Amino acid sequence: MLLHLQDADGDAAAADYAFEEALRRGARLRVLHTPAHRHVLPELPSLVPATSPGQERLSRQERADEAVPRFCLAAMRDLHPQVQVVTSTVRSAPAHALLEATRDAAVVVIGTRRTAGRPGPHPGTVGYALLHHSHCPVAVVPAG
Repeated sequence: MLLHLQDADGDAAAADYAFEEALRRGARLRVLHTPAHRHVLPELPSLVPATSPGQERLSRQERADEAVPRFCLAAMRDLHPQVQVVTSTVRSAPAHALLEATRDAAVVVIGTRRTAGRPGPHPGTVGYALLHHSHCPVAVVPAG
């Protein structure tokens, strides 16, 4: 089982579905978190001291990004303690990382959101890539 987690609010229904399905299948749940903010290239470490403001900001952002899946999924883990969960954060090329992860997954779960000015929920660019190129079935769960 594979869950694409982008943010806490929009992906709650997808996380719920993924945990229930992992429990039903007796499978491990792999969670790939792709932060919604723009990815910033880090400063070159050989040219910039490790204590530069840019490096410190990048380090803080990385720690915050890695905490999101643990925080967002804490309640689900409490409800489903028998589901083994492995999380990782992808900072660049989320579609590529998710597509590669689908090679070993039985199913990938993605959430969808409503977009202002457009009818119905939309999976976004990463979701579209998964729908068209995934190596396993894709479960699309609309935000609640």
